Amino acid sequence: MTTATPPANAATPTSTAGNPPPAGTPPATIEYKFDPIEGVSLSPEFDADIIGVAKEMGWDQATATKFRAYEAKQAQAAMLADKTAREQAEAKDKADRAQAETQLDQEWDKANREDPEYGGTKHDETSQRIDQLFAATGERGRALLKEMGEAAPKLLRMPQFRGFLAHLAYQMADAKVRNGTPPTNDQPKTFADVAYGDRYPAAAR
Repeated sequence: MTTATPPANAATPTSTAGNPPPAGTPPATIEYKFDPIEGVSLSPEFDADIIGVAKEMGWDQATATKFRAYEAKQAQAAMLADKTAREQAEAKDKADRAQAETQLDQEWDKANREDPEYGGTKHDETSQRIDQLFAATGERGRALLKEMGEAAPKLLRMPQFRGFLAHLAYQMADAKVRNGTPPTNDQPKTFADVAYGDRYPAAAR
């Protein structure tokens, strides 16, 4: 069902075709009654406006009914046009966003594959090492990887973030990192050593 409301600028027909009210019956005293229009749901306010115009114009029931049907058709057409325009705008916006996301994915994939340090022939190996990085941190790492994939699936493909993870992954693998163990001259480095030791050595210790 379509709920129709009269347009604010609805034109009022100038024609007074139809039978006039019975002799001696003031237009304002006519009790207009309207039947439902199939496929259209009209609000009480819509009919009240129609009745107001009909009384002002001095129309009989038949003329008022024809005018109501005309206005209902116009209102319904305006509503359908508005709905169509809104759906088209939403579809275009969705298509534009999808195109932008696809373009971004392609740009990031290209940047990752052409990365001078972790791309090229090392691209696939780097992806495996990043997975191993999270796996090496145990249940928490796997849970974090899952949450990141669900909440921000693009984050892991962002070149800057992927490069950061790749750096950690290779450093941890090369140093045989054992997370949580304080480093000494003869002990493996910790995650903090690898991640921050070269920049904040005091903090890493």
